[in-house]
Amino acid sequence: MSESLKSIPSDRLSCGRDALIAIRAAVAFVTVGGVEALMDALGSWSGKLELVARGMPITQPEALERLEQKGASVSAVIGQRAKGFHPKLWLSEGPRAVEVLSGSGNLTEGGLIGNDEQFELLSFNPDEETEIAHQRTRLETFFTFGVPIAEIRGGRYWDRWVEASAKSRELERQVLELDSGLVAMAGTPAENAQLYADLLAIYEAAKTEVTITADDGSERPYVATRFKQAIDRGPREGTLVPVISRIVNGPTEGFSRLAEAGRRDLMVETLVIDPNKAYHRLFIGKTKELAQTNLDLYDRE
Repeated sequence: MSESLKSIPSDRLSCGRDALIAIRAAVAFVTVGGVEALMDALGSWSGKLELVARGMPITQPEALERLEQKGASVSAVIGQRAKGFHPKLWLSEGPRAVEVLSGSGNLTEGGLIGNDEQFELLSFNPDEETEIAHQRTRLETFFTFGVPIAEIRGGRYWDRWVEASAKSRELERQVLELDSGLVAMAGTPAENAQLYADLLAIYEAAKTEVTITADDGSERPYVATRFKQAIDRGPREGTLVPVISRIVNGPTEGFSRLAEAGRRDLMVETLVIDPNKAYHRLFIGKTKELAQTNLDLYDRE
């Protein structure tokens, strides 16, 4: 096989959008921002573009219409089938190669550019007919679930979809406003530095002092990788306080791990409720109440 596998991000391809010269695509979610990113990537490309996407609630109907206005053939998966429709698969056929792009990113601005996504790009020579046929069939399966949006537009489903999309955008705007407010409450550099230092100390202590039982029955150090990734993003993005607030609002697996180990002192809740910490004022009253509630539940068990 002369098949080659290219990982993205790489030196040549920084994100999924850079690899998209696709003719046919099956994706779960499509937004206006994603369509604009796609159009920027395609530029003056005049090939035929066919796409099937999941219907409401997340996909924006105006995004599909924008694709249609650009000459694309667009269909949507609606009804019961839509609940499980979640592919991200692109296929491009040219005279020199057939390429298949698959990964985690949807046809959204975040999925193609802004998020930390992963993609794989498979390339096949034209003479690899068996494998190319397999890839075409793989994609065609998803198209069998779709209904052309021209047949949906104007009906009750379409009207409800447009209404839901408008409400979703308004909710997103409100969330952005809330996030902006939380960022404004993020505190001074010194307060954030102290909070990060205390969180890092919790992470390091758990890694060296707490063990958990692996699936094979062996004991291994408890390394809270996702927690570390979240707090590392906080100082860069100004979201450290919101990150900890979300952890407190929905206790994670880490809370259970520490509870099993009897390490109340390593729970983030202990930092949130400590009035002697300079950053104590940054957490809203509700977050402090939830932190105390979580610790009270732990103390009773």
